[in-house]
Amino acid sequence: MTARRALIVGINGYGGPPNDLRACVADADAMARVLARHKDHRKNFDCLTWLDETSDGKQITRGALRGALIDLFGFDGDVLLYFSGHGFLTATGGLLCTADATKDDWGIPMQEVVILAMQSNAREIVIVLDCCHAGDLANAPLLNTDRGSNPLAVLRENMTVIAASRAQEGALEAGGHGLFTGALLDALEGGAADHMGFVSAPALYTYASRRFTAQNQRPVFKTNSTDVFCVRECEPLINRYQLERLPELFSRADYRYQLDPEYEPEDEFGNKKGPINEAKVAIAQMLKSYRDAGLLRSSEQGLQFFWVARQSKTVELTARGQEYWWLVVNDKI
Repeated sequence: MTARRALIVGINGYGGPPNDLRACVADADAMARVLARHKDHRKNFDCLTWLDETSDGKQITRGALRGALIDLFGFDGDVLLYFSGHGFLTATGGLLCTADATKDDWGIPMQEVVILAMQSNAREIVIVLDCCHAGDLANAPLLNTDRGSNPLAVLRENMTVIAASRAQEGALEAGGHGLFTGALLDALEGGAADHMGFVSAPALYTYASRRFTAQNQRPVFKTNSTDVFCVRECEPLINRYQLERLPELFSRADYRYQLDPEYEPEDEFGNKKGPINEAKVAIAQMLKSYRDAGLLRSSEQGLQFFWVARQSKTVELTARGQEYWWLVVNDKI
């Protein structure tokens, strides 16, 4: 398994009110906790987490953050950067504001982060920003003279950016978290997981973006990928063994599986009728697992599984069920 490292930074303190933020440390702390382990507690990312201060208790300055970024992108495994704090936009591009930010010297240019990523030998790179103007990251300055237009992004292969807002927009806090990070946390806890339990980078964005409209803060997704990067693994809707049995029960993707009353030996009142065919009852339980995961349905719309069996009707795979059938048959999972 490829080694994974994450740099997770949350900065609330910017010299006192009115510049201080309230949710960024909580954002980073929660992200570190959820990213460090998969749902079953297996190791995920090795997280270096800075919550208003570096590992040695010092202020998160430009120099400190720059050094941590250089170390992060010097790693050749999977790399994830998460930043929650102030973002600032100038005529020459966006910046990640550090705790020592001053007027005209706000922090680390987003373009510098992109350059470090472009030069990195990391296998996969995911950058997640919850700050104002986050969507400016990876926009190519020389290709975007009009910041009001649709920007052009430049990314290396296998690099993804998930940003809380467009380049011209702010990013809001509410309920103890950034609105964007709150959505990401729900997604990582399983809200964005597929049937196998995988939370991919595209699914992470898709889940979070649904909570926003074009009229307010609008998240941004940019990627140049040759594979779908799994950020975290959660509980699967159906286990791999059950999926692998799909071709045993369905010889073709469009096959209709014939049931009979032996698959449902109890009547509608719970009374058993005749001897029990244990093999058919076990298959019925498997088919119900497929049904509950959205992979199987009655061939007659609306007919419940019990009556499908009692009336000797058939069941078939849904479109998603057929997709997983194909993946199993072609040894893709």
